[in-house]
Amino acid sequence: MKIKYKIIKLYGFLIIGLVFSLLGVSNLFYNDDIWWTDYVQLLFGLLYIGYFLYALWGQYLTIHNNTIGKLNSLGIPIKMNLSDVIRIKKINEDYTLITEDKEFKIKTDWIEKSSLLKLNKVLQQLDLPVDKTPFHNN
Repeated sequence: MKIKYKIIKLYGFLIIGLVFSLLGVSNLFYNDDIWWTDYVQLLFGLLYIGYFLYALWGQYLTIHNNTIGKLNSLGIPIKMNLSDVIRIKKINEDYTLITEDKEFKIKTDWIEKSSLLKLNKVLQQLDLPVDKTPFHNN
């Protein structure tokens, strides 16, 4: 199951990528003095555009075979077995899935509404005590 990004979040990645790319390219072509920061701007821009394309065809989270996963800010995949979750904390509107040795944070304001309903359904189905989950009222 794919949990998708909000469209507005995706376009935020694209806009940031385009701005950094345009700044980097304009500094490389229109300045006589080229600094290393010009290359860094271009690199950041291309990385954000690449992340936009990945997120456009990909997803924010994947849930498959009782495993939840996402990419961290460096593009490294993070996975957690849902059967290992011992607690779900809800802080503001975000979820933190907690196991014995790690935490998995989910930003719900990044998730499309229909995908958020699917995520909530999966999290509600976890066999947790009522004091260890924010879904005990549902």
